[in-house]
Amino acid sequence: MFNPQSAAIVSLLFAAGATGLFIVRLRESRRARAWPTADAVILTSTAQRRQNGKGYDFVVSYEYTVDGSKYVSTRIGFSGPFDDRWQPTPESMLATYPPGLGIKAHYCPDRPEEAVLVPNVHPTVLLVLGICVGMALFTGFRYLFFYY
Repeated sequence: MFNPQSAAIVSLLFAAGATGLFIVRLRESRRARAWPTADAVILTSTAQRRQNGKGYDFVVSYEYTVDGSKYVSTRIGFSGPFDDRWQPTPESMLATYPPGLGIKAHYCPDRPEEAVLVPNVHPTVLLVLGICVGMALFTGFRYLFFYY
């Protein structure tokens, strides 16, 4: 049997989790924008269709040097679990990061092995946050107005 109170609680927990994820990604992004940059070179850029046929896995590796030490990273940005959602086409992704391209990498001064190419939160993170909060508000208000 449907329990509206349980549905409201689950929706609120889901929204709280999405909000927590957004805050973590936003803090990472904010920190990274203040990180120093190093000249980087794209080493490889590949797109492989997933086994389930839904989307592609993009792997971009790049090399950069900090204080005479060379590092290699594959992190593009701070999308987290949304890296594989609402992706550009494989062609546009590969054209954006072709091998040999010179680009700036933002690296953590305390851990120079940690770097990103795009120090911004992907808009899909904000979109998912909005959807989750909207669902929680809708469910909460529906519970309050229809069951009390």
